[in-house]
Amino acid sequence: MVVYFIIVGDILTSFSVEIFDPTTPVIASRWFYILLVALSLSVLIFKKEISELKIASVLLFVSIFSFVVFFSYELIAYGTD
Repeated sequence: MVVYFIIVGDILTSFSVEIFDPTTPVIASRWFYILLVALSLSVLIFKKEISELKIASVLLFVSIFSFVVFFSYELIAYGTD
């Protein structure tokens, strides 16, 4: 789980620096995104049945799809350098 937080924190921080103003201390900080992911995952801990995790699986596929779209866009727009 710690590795998951590190990877997600690094990826979201780099995306936010490219999209938003990098001088904003909260948006450009890694701890902010790790806290957001931890809070969103803590909601899943309290689910009693596996069928209630349907939303989490949909969000997982949406996030994977959006990552592929953003990565493909950057690869096409900026090349392989």
